[in-house]
Amino acid sequence: MRVLIAEPDPQVRQDLVRMLEDWGYTADAVADGAEAWLTIQQPDPPRMVLLDWELPNGPGAELCQRIRSLKDGRYVYIISLSDGDRCQCAIDMLGAGADDCLSKPAHPGELRARLRAACRILDLQSELLTTQEALREQATVDAMTGLPNRSAILEVLRREVNRAQRGGKPLGVIIADIDHFKWVNDARGHEAGDSVLCEIAQRMWSHIRSYDSIGRYGGEEFLITVPGSDSRAAVALGERIRRACESVPVRTGGEELEVTVSFGVSVAPAHCSIDADDMIRMADEALYRAKRSGRNRVALAESDATLAG
Repeated sequence: MRVLIAEPDPQVRQDLVRMLEDWGYTADAVADGAEAWLTIQQPDPPRMVLLDWELPNGPGAELCQRIRSLKDGRYVYIISLSDGDRCQCAIDMLGAGADDCLSKPAHPGELRARLRAACRILDLQSELLTTQEALREQATVDAMTGLPNRSAILEVLRREVNRAQRGGKPLGVIIADIDHFKWVNDARGHEAGDSVLCEIAQRMWSHIRSYDSIGRYGGEEFLITVPGSDSRAAVALGERIRRACESVPVRTGGEELEVTVSFGVSVAPAHCSIDADDMIRMADEALYRAKRSGRNRVALAESDATLAG
């Protein structure tokens, strides 16, 4: 564990560094509040701070408040040190955001015990953050394909619609549907169906641009947002993805399956006030026409076809 020591007295600072390093900590030592604040703002800062109540260039209470104002999700455990009125130090420092207070010179046994307690609290916070991230991923990621799930990709679409309207840019939406997927599940089993889903999802993801987004919309359907693209560009992207999907059979269970995908495309032109639901509806109608026309093709929404000329 890395600990920052902010202590103006060079002898006290040296003694603290020696003790902490003997106990297995990594100690960074500075002499004033300005240096301490710079250290805390590093990309990988110390998780604990031993902070003197009276620091030059930024008193301890002020530095506590600045540390607590950070909004990056990491918690810094602050132990205040004082060689004056411990009661007043506790009132000032705990009120400013410190977690603990000790008198100087710190008793080695007491300091070591309080550092251990701080480590337990920081370990608990790390576990909570890990759990929080896992729950967030479960809520937004499709477990089968690893792509954003329906709610996540719809949220992306809403953001892109708002961004396109603010910036006066076009926005494309593509809905892709794996052809004859029910037949794959019925004739080859759900394991084969899962393999097809995952492989096609990977092929589509690998052929979109870095600023496009793709998510599993439901069942064997996928939704792709295509920012800044007019009808021609969105259809061209759909064609590239379509060819990538049919180019190589999907291997599953020792056999190869020829898999194709149909696509429906809708585009909101620049300075258009169409909403996300209407874009999905038009892309879905275009997808239906692609299916009805023989599958394995890209169809553009009829209103967009007029615009595309």
